[in-house]
Amino acid sequence: MENKWSFTREAAANAGVSGGVGPAANAGVSGGVALCLVVYVSGGVGPNASVSGGVAYVRLVLMLDCVWWRRAVSGGVVFAANAVVSGGVGPAANAGVSGGVARFLFLIYILLQKAVRSANCSSKHFSTAAMMMTEISLQSEHGWHLEQKQEARVFCGFVQTHKQYLLHILVTEYAVHTESSAPIGLPILPEPDSPARFSLLRAWLRWCDESHGCNEYQGESKRTLPTRVLYVGDLKDSGYASDFVRLVCASETSRQEYVALSHCWGNLPVEKKKAHCTTQDNIGQRLEGFSLSELPKTFQDAVKVTREIGVLYLWIDSLCIIQYGDNGEDWKCESGQMERVFSHAYCTIAATAAVDSNAGFLRRGVNPGYVHVQDASGKQFYISADIDDFDNDVGKAQLNTRAWVLQEGVLARRTIHFSANQMYWECGEGVYCENLTRLERDKYFMLDPDFPSRLLNSGIRRILNCISFIFQDYSKRNLTVSTDRCIAISGLEDRIAGALKCQSRYGILQKYLHRNLLWQASNDKMKEIVYDHHVPSWSWMAYSGGIQFMDIPLGKVDWIDHLWFDEECECDHAIISNLWTFQNCTMGLYEAQYAVLDSDGAKRGWIQYDGKGGKDLHKEQCVVVGRKSNRDIEEYYVLVVRPTSVDGEYRRAGVGLIQSDCVVVQRINIRVV
Repeated sequence: MENKWSFTREAAANAGVSGGVGPAANAGVSGGVALCLVVYVSGGVGPNASVSGGVAYVRLVLMLDCVWWRRAVSGGVVFAANAVVSGGVGPAANAGVSGGVARFLFLIYILLQKAVRSANCSSKHFSTAAMMMTEISLQSEHGWHLEQKQEARVFCGFVQTHKQYLLHILVTEYAVHTESSAPIGLPILPEPDSPARFSLLRAWLRWCDESHGCNEYQGESKRTLPTRVLYVGDLKDSGYASDFVRLVCASETSRQEYVALSHCWGNLPVEKKKAHCTTQDNIGQRLEGFSLSELPKTFQDAVKVTREIGVLYLWIDSLCIIQYGDNGEDWKCESGQMERVFSHAYCTIAATAAVDSNAGFLRRGVNPGYVHVQDASGKQFYISADIDDFDNDVGKAQLNTRAWVLQEGVLARRTIHFSANQMYWECGEGVYCENLTRLERDKYFMLDPDFPSRLLNSGIRRILNCISFIFQDYSKRNLTVSTDRCIAISGLEDRIAGALKCQSRYGILQKYLHRNLLWQASNDKMKEIVYDHHVPSWSWMAYSGGIQFMDIPLGKVDWIDHLWFDEECECDHAIISNLWTFQNCTMGLYEAQYAVLDSDGAKRGWIQYDGKGGKDLHKEQCVVVGRKSNRDIEEYYVLVVRPTSVDGEYRRAGVGLIQSDCVVVQRINIRVV
């Protein structure tokens, strides 16, 4: 094919303008204009444009089978325009923007095998995003496409031909004024129920199944169904009825593939919630089969998605666990199986847009605005005002304020998030958007489909930081039933403890016992939760409210040897340690903490109480957890404790850091319960 564009012309277009970085693909611009040409940077990571003002000239050209296209391939360039807001980092072409100029999103790049072979290079030179696009283009029967012509039109979607597949760089040149940050990408998302949308879902799953290890199991023993699942029907079955579903016991089928739903029950009246649930009274009927129309909209949408991706079984907590009528016996048994339920699922559907069971999640409430321009030759260019914002669309959605959802997300191998704005695919390789963008996430370890395998190989500092982040995040989330605080993360806690080969009791890991004990309220005073069983006072699970762990330098603290879980008692709620008492000091309230003062009024440390504070330090006692030296001053990390009615037993009341001469040992081998 004849090269329609002059290489000299394109190189000139990329030259540094007013302090630009050079002729490769960069333009540094002041005054409000940038010429940005997405072509190649030999061996580089993509073109960048730094812009001040409010205008961007976007110049992208169609190049087919020309000499420097092959250079681009062999140079290992990542051809994708994933993108960033000011200062961010993307895996390919990035635009750092100030002053309200568009950030670049995914432009269309389809990799064609013939072109790759002719360039004598391997597909590994291309980004995973581009490879994903290839899979979708080749496999999707309803994928967006562009008819091949000598003069290509421009549309932000897939390019597909009948004879061969080539990498296309599309679009023409226009000056575009935008407000705030506006991405250049696919401006019109598919209709919620359109075949194209579900085709994209199937393509994502196929691509991940064939290219990643996200869905691999360690041994056949892990490939098991939960106790009960919902049979949604087989579209290929001659007896298929779209309005029929049935609850199935795992023992009735040899099939092992199922989808799990992560959803929010919402603030519905108890009677309405009960109407949707499986109870002791209706489980017999549901095992025989019932009408899909009896289920709320969120569950109906989940059934539709499960059918569309070709899976026969769906797990929904309120349907697959008996919720009423059996004194909670089934729930007590099944709630401890959440680690297995979500980690073994083929994928998880997150009903992110649904505020409750009746809301549904397939319909979109927003229709992003966009600008469409076209020149005389018919070339078109779209700029959308929408922003791909996974952290806002998913992370800050109501669903992800729920405590139960944290472990569901971390344990899931792959998740399809149906947000109010668009659909996101999340697996071990990253996050992909419905408008064909690939996003970089800083929560690399949380994306691990076999969590925490990646984390264990990352070093002690990252392990500690990640564990602290998980528990702190969880503590700030909401629970309808406060006594679920011990249970709603138990699957994830067990997974972490198993990987670390240690015990874990009430959110305190034995391997990091000392550090884990040094937690404190992150904001207001914590309120003790009234359980029907004993939860130890040294655990943050005994209280409602957010926590944060003390910022303790790695390798700078000597941990006290005389501190361990009580292994001799049948109970699991005691810690053995020595008891210390305060001497020659008083305390005074200072904001959320109490200052520990010596006889001259000099500050010698601080104490923060979990709930009700103390008035007289001489009546308080403590357990020393660790010690550190700072400029010849030795300080102790302590738990403040108070006696119970049982001799030798104490309860935690707070945490602190004090100088060593403020305390003295009073008694050995006491129990903190």
